[in-house]
Amino acid sequence: MTEGAQPLLPPDDPGAGDAESAALGVPDAAEAGRPRVSVASLLAVEPGQAIDILEQHGVVTLGSMTVKDAAFKAALGTDDDDLLTAAAPDPQSGPFDWRRFWAARLPAPRADCRGNQKQVWTADVEVLARVVAVEDAAKPGPVGLVNLALSRYQVSGDPSIFTVPAVEAVITYKW
Repeated sequence: MTEGAQPLLPPDDPGAGDAESAALGVPDAAEAGRPRVSVASLLAVEPGQAIDILEQHGVVTLGSMTVKDAAFKAALGTDDDDLLTAAAPDPQSGPFDWRRFWAARLPAPRADCRGNQKQVWTADVEVLARVVAVEDAAKPGPVGLVNLALSRYQVSGDPSIFTVPAVEAVITYKW
């Protein structure tokens, strides 16, 4: 995927357009399949309100699945991170099979020199699949979510903006 690819899907929120969203300044989707939150809409509200919107509407949980802990640990790598991130197809490109998308990114069991699968002591773990539901979140420069987070940090000096799940996911994705 290119730098401009967006790690987002449309939120599957039956309560879209509810009073809570309106009170937070989250616009309704103008068209089906579009996220209700964008970096531009976050810039248009007070900084504290933007953080509330990001925390409540910035990520959407797609579901959970069971994977082998050894495969998950191998996919995480050695950087001590607990997030796997990737760019998903554009919401307009059709249905997204997130289970298949992530299963393809987990390493297959290893085989020994005779082609037999190695016996590895593993356990099943439950993992969550989430999507950043902020339009333009991964865009470079001043229009992306990272720039918005850095600006907020420069003004407030409060590093908690980097623990907001949507911001953390975009930073992990980009680096």
